[in-house]
Amino acid sequence: MQKLYLKLAVSAVCAFTISSFSVAPVVAGEDVVITFEPGFIPPSIGASKPTALSPTGEVIELETVSNDATNFVTQAIEGIYAFCSSASQTEYMVDCLGAGLADVADQLPDTGDYAEARAILEDASQKLRALATANKSTTLPKARLSGTIKAKPVRTKRLTPIKTPAISSTGAQAAAILEEAETLLLRSVANSDRRKVHYAQMAQAVGSQTILLRSL
Repeated sequence: MQKLYLKLAVSAVCAFTISSFSVAPVVAGEDVVITFEPGFIPPSIGASKPTALSPTGEVIELETVSNDATNFVTQAIEGIYAFCSSASQTEYMVDCLGAGLADVADQLPDTGDYAEARAILEDASQKLRALATANKSTTLPKARLSGTIKAKPVRTKRLTPIKTPAISSTGAQAAAILEEAETLLLRSVANSDRRKVHYAQMAQAVGSQTILLRSL
C-alpha cells in the first residue's frame, strides 16, 4: 500500500498534531518524514476503479462521490496545509503547498466524479510551483522540510524557496491561485446537485489557507 505523503526539510525543532496525524519533533539538519493517512491503494491488476483506505482500514472507492471519499480528499488537503504552514522558514511554504496539492491530485482518478477536482488541483499546483520558481531565492538552497508520522520516515522532492523580500507579494499571489481553484471547484458542479455538496467541501478546504497566505 502506498501512502499519500509529503517530504520536506526544516531548520528548527517543531512538533505538532494534524487531526489524527501525530508528527514527531523535527531537529535542524535531520531528514524526517510525514505521511498523510488514509493512504492510497493502487488499483490491482484488472481493477477498474481506484480506491483508498479510510483510517479504519475500509476501502473507499474514488470514482463516485461519497462522504468517505470526499473526507479523504479534504483531510489530505488540510493535513498538507497544516504541515506547510508549520515550517519555520516561510520562504518554502508556497512550493510546499504546490507539491502537496500535486500529491493529492495524483491520488484522484482522471475519470468519474472527482476528475474535475483532480484537474483543478493539478492546475493550482502547477501555478503555485511556477510562482515559487519565478520568485526563487538566490541565497537560500532548495530543501526538504521534514517530519514523521507513526514513526515512519518519508522524504519528498526538494522545494524551491522564494526570495525573502517577495514573501508578502508572493503570498498574496498564492492566495489568489487558491481562491481561483476554490471558485472553479464550486462552478464546475453548479448544475449537479449530487456532487455539489462534495465539491463545496473540497473548495472550502482548498480556500482555507488564503488568509494565512495574505498575512505573510
